[in-house]
Amino acid sequence: GLFLLLIRDGVVMAGGAYRRVSATTAEIKRVWTNPDHRRQGLARILMAALEDAASEAGYTIVEWTTGARQPEALALYLSLGYAPQFDLDGDYEEISYLSFATPLAATRTAA
Repeated sequence: GLFLLLIRDGVVMAGGAYRRVSATTAEIKRVWTNPDHRRQGLARILMAALEDAASEAGYTIVEWTTGARQPEALALYLSLGYAPQFDLDGDYEEISYLSFATPLAATRTAA
């Protein structure tokens, strides 16, 4: 796995990680942005860096899960072109954890 932080002038602005699921799949975990630095595209930068690192490590698929009460995360992943593994028209509270899985080549061209 890998843990990344975006730091500017000694301030941690964003972070996230990936871990191995299988020989071909990495799971992105714990992506977050410092509340004082949101709406600056940092999550997009972080996701691209995690994808690049996973690809360089030999993974061909990334997957991740976000909670139903994380509308910002859902909007980010959808805006980046990631493939939901759940019914977008379903009841997110009932689904609970919203899963995504995407081939790295697809995310790299969409981002």
